[in-house]
Amino acid sequence: MKSKLAIFVLIAGLAGSLTAASSASSQEPEKEPSQEPVMMGGAGIEGRLYDVNGNEAKFHEYSDIKSGGAFVNADVTYVSPNHFIWLQVTDPGYDTQRYRLETGSFGKYKFWFDYNEIIHNITSDAKTFYSGAGTNQLTGTPNTEPATWRGDFDYSTKRKRIDAGIKFDLAQPFFFNISFPYEKKEGIKPAGVSTSSSRDAALELPEPVDYRTSGLRVDAGYSLKPFLASLSYSYGEFRNDAHDLLYDVPDGWTPGPLSLPPDSEFYKFNFKGSAKLPWDSKFNINISDEKTKSDTSSFTDFKGKVDTRIYDFMASTYPFRFLEGRIYYKYYERDNTSTGSTLINSVLVPTRPLSYEINTYGAEAGFRLPAKLHLNAGYKYTDTERSIRHETDPAAVLPHNEDHIFFTELKWTGLDFLSARLAYEGMNRKADYRTDASEDALNQQFAYAAQKRDTFKATVDLFPINALNMSFEYRFRRSNYDETIFGYTADTRNAAGFTLDYSFRKLARFFGYLDLEKRELWQRALLGSDGWVSKQDEKTYACGIKTDVYAIPQKLTFTLQYDYLKSDGFNDFDFTSGVLSASGIPDGLPVDIPDWDDYTKSSFTLTAVYNWSEAILLKGGYTYARYDYTDDQLKHYRYYAGGDGSSQGYLTGAYNDTSYEAHIAFLSLVYRFR
Repeated sequence: MKSKLAIFVLIAGLAGSLTAASSASSQEPEKEPSQEPVMMGGAGIEGRLYDVNGNEAKFHEYSDIKSGGAFVNADVTYVSPNHFIWLQVTDPGYDTQRYRLETGSFGKYKFWFDYNEIIHNITSDAKTFYSGAGTNQLTGTPNTEPATWRGDFDYSTKRKRIDAGIKFDLAQPFFFNISFPYEKKEGIKPAGVSTSSSRDAALELPEPVDYRTSGLRVDAGYSLKPFLASLSYSYGEFRNDAHDLLYDVPDGWTPGPLSLPPDSEFYKFNFKGSAKLPWDSKFNINISDEKTKSDTSSFTDFKGKVDTRIYDFMASTYPFRFLEGRIYYKYYERDNTSTGSTLINSVLVPTRPLSYEINTYGAEAGFRLPAKLHLNAGYKYTDTERSIRHETDPAAVLPHNEDHIFFTELKWTGLDFLSARLAYEGMNRKADYRTDASEDALNQQFAYAAQKRDTFKATVDLFPINALNMSFEYRFRRSNYDETIFGYTADTRNAAGFTLDYSFRKLARFFGYLDLEKRELWQRALLGSDGWVSKQDEKTYACGIKTDVYAIPQKLTFTLQYDYLKSDGFNDFDFTSGVLSASGIPDGLPVDIPDWDDYTKSSFTLTAVYNWSEAILLKGGYTYARYDYTDDQLKHYRYYAGGDGSSQGYLTGAYNDTSYEAHIAFLSLVYRFR
C-alpha cells in the first residue's frame, strides 16, 4: 500500500495543478457519423516556473526538467457522415511529448499512429573515477579521493515509443487488424558488481542503456452473436547494442565483464473464442503458444530458449434470477531448454534452466438471498510442479506446491442510504520438499514454502443525504511461512481508510480522505545455527482535503488542496548464535535500524479557474511540494568506503539525498470550440 499511497498523493497533490486546464479529453472520444461535418475540441498553453531546493531529479522523476517553459496541449476531432479524424498533441518539444492521430471511414477501416516519450530521471550529477560513462567501456584507475572524480553524467533514461496500425471492418462480421510497435530506450542506469560475494569489494557502475524493441501483431477473426473467434500472431525482437560492460578493476580484484541484457526474439500464436449458449450461458476459450530465444555476450556460450503454453477455458451461466456461476480451468507451462554456461568470477558455470507447469481449477457461485443480501463464494485449486533440466543431484529437486484457496463475499443493500460488504479469502499452501532440509536448505525459501494466508475486508458506504457520501474500509491480511529457512516467515497487515464527499448547495464542495496502515514483516536466513533474523515494522499515514469554492457559479472557482503522506519504518535485526557482525557486535545482540525507508511527502495547491466565455478559460495557481527521505543505509553517504582489498566500496551517488522542496507557479489559457 505504501507505493499506492505515494502515487495517489503525488497525483492528487500535483497533477491537477501542473497539467494545462483543457476541456480536451485525454481519452479517445466517441466517434459517430454526423449528418453535417463537425469540428470540435480545444487547445491550451500553460507556463510554469519552478524553484526547487534539493534533488531536482527526484522532483522531476517522470517529467522534463525545463523551468520557465510553455506547455501546449491540443485535442481536435473532425467528424463527417462517412469519415473522422482525431488529433491529440501533448507537450510538444519536451521529453514527455505525445502525439496521437486516428482517421478512418465508419464501418470500413481505422488507421492510428501514436508517438510517446517517457523520461525517468534517477540521479543528477553522479560521479565516478572512470572515463566513458554511458558507453560499454569504462577505463580508469580507482582512487580513494572522490573530489578528483568526474561528475559529468546523469542517471536518466528516455523511451521513445511508436505504435501504428490499421483495422479493417469492410467484410463484417469478419475483421482484420495489423499493428507495428517500436520502442527505443537510451540513457544510463546504476549497476552494482562485487569481486565475489556481497561481503567483498564492490563497485557501482554507470551501465549504458541502448535498447531497441520492435514487433508485429496481426489479428483476424469473426464476430457475430452468438459467436466470436479470433486468431492472432505476434512477433517481437529486442536488440541491445551494448552486449557487455567492460571496466578496469583494482589490482587483485576479479575482472569483469558485466553481461548486459541479451538480444532476444519471440513468436506467439493466440486463439480466443466464445459462444453464447442456452440458459443465459457462455463458454470462453483462450489458447496460446509462445517461443522465446536469446543469446548472451561473447564471454559465454549460453543459448536461451523458453517455450510457454497456455490453455484457458471458462464456462459461465445465469440460469435463474437468484443464481449465477462459473467454472474454469487453466494450464500454464514454461519449458526452459536453455543450454550452455554463464561466466561467474572468470569461471564458466553450467546453466540450470528452471521449468514449471501450473494447473488451476476453480468454481464460483453467486446467490441472491432475501433481505437484499447477495452472497458470492468460490474455490480454486492450483498445482505447481517445478523441475531443473538435466539435474542429477537428488538434493536439488525443487518443491511441489498445492494451493487451496477459498473465498466468500456477502453484500447487503437493505437501506437506501447504506450498503455494507464483508469479504474473506483463505489460502492453504502445501509444500512437498522431497528432500531433507539439511540436504539443500536453499530449496526451503519462502517462494516454495508452505503458507497459510487469511485476508479480510469490510466496507460500509453511507449516503444519508444527496449532498453527502462517506465510505469506511478495514483490511486485514496475515501470511505465515513457518517452514521458511531463507526469506519471509510471516507478514501481517492492518489498514483502515475513510473518504468523505460533501456538496454545500451550489456554493462549495469538500472532499477528504484518511488512510492508515501498519505492517509487520518477519524474515530470516539460517544455515544450521548461523544466520540472522529480522522484524520490520512499517507505519503509513495519509490524509488529504480538497475544497472547491464556486465564488461566481459557472464563472469563477477557487480550489484549495492539501495532501500529506508519512511512512515510518523500523527494523529489529538480530544475529543468531555463531555469527559475529562485521562491526564486531557479539553474537545474539540486536542491531536495530531505526530509520528504515522513512519518508514524508506533502503538497499544498491553490488554484483559480475563470471561464471568460464559453470558448475561453483561464487558470492560474501555486503549488508547494516537499519530500523528505531518510534511511540508515544512506546516512553519512560516502563515495568511497575504505578498508583492505576485500572490503572496499566505490559508489557514484545513485539515489543519494533524494529530498527536495519545490515552489511552482502556473498560468494557462484554454480555447474550446465546436
